[in-house]
Amino acid sequence: MCRISPPVGNHIYEAEICQVLEGVKYDIKRAAYIRMDKIQPVHNYILGRGTLLKLSTCICELGTFVAYVRSSHNMVLNECAEDQE
Repeated sequence: MCRISPPVGNHIYEAEICQVLEGVKYDIKRAAYIRMDKIQPVHNYILGRGTLLKLSTCICELGTFVAYVRSSHNMVLNECAEDQE
């Protein structure tokens, strides 16, 4: 499934894509629309100060997965996950 992102940052999905692009068919604004794959949620652990570690469904619009762990001023882990596709 894909989505189209117009210049204002809203997202248009599925059948609505054709309708919206048809409406700007001869408008220069049409060139500002971007086709993107729909972001699928993944399961990941959420950790926050004073909270328990919790498995949750997350969406990362950047598509970057990192692990960063500190203990006071000491960095324990700072790694970027390899591309899984």
